[in-house]
Amino acid sequence: YSATRIDKLAVLSRDTVYRATEITHGSRILIDEIAAMDRSVKQVLALDDATLLEGYLLGHNKFDVAIKRMLEIVSHNEQYLLLGRIKSLENSIFNQVLTFNEQPQVLRASAAQFSALLGLAREFSVNNFRLIEESAEQINEIAAATRTLVEWELMILAPLVIFLALVFSIIIARPVRQIDQAISQMGKGKLALP
Repeated sequence: YSATRIDKLAVLSRDTVYRATEITHGSRILIDEIAAMDRSVKQVLALDDATLLEGYLLGHNKFDVAIKRMLEIVSHNEQYLLLGRIKSLENSIFNQVLTFNEQPQVLRASAAQFSALLGLAREFSVNNFRLIEESAEQINEIAAATRTLVEWELMILAPLVIFLALVFSIIIARPVRQIDQAISQMGKGKLALP
């Protein structure tokens, strides 16, 4: 039972560390790609050169891959909802950028939305650190409870094992003594006793 509890604790710890690492790395990618997309849009506006949107599209693709990966591994509902808001806002900006050739003024409006998008990504990152701390605290509580359980099991098990050893030694020793006495009686020539 103790081994099973310790094994579950090890699996929970490993999963929590993996998830925390992946989400932390993913949130860093989101923030970096938002900054890269924002830079590309500002360059397009400053230089009035639509070919610079390639940088935006590259950033959008990396952003999209990162957010899909994070949506698969987040475990808290608030993280999932916040990622949904981030994805929705970025998709709105993306759709506006796609209409740049037909409506150049839309690109100026989308450039203003990047600060809101960056704010959401930073909020996700801060929430992530808070949730990691909560998970670590939960693991510590489970570890303490498991340690206490193992200590109690040892305190109960040690006397029980000693008691059982005494009982079994008495149970086993009695027939051995009887056999020893029977052999001794046979040696003395007393064959009448069964």
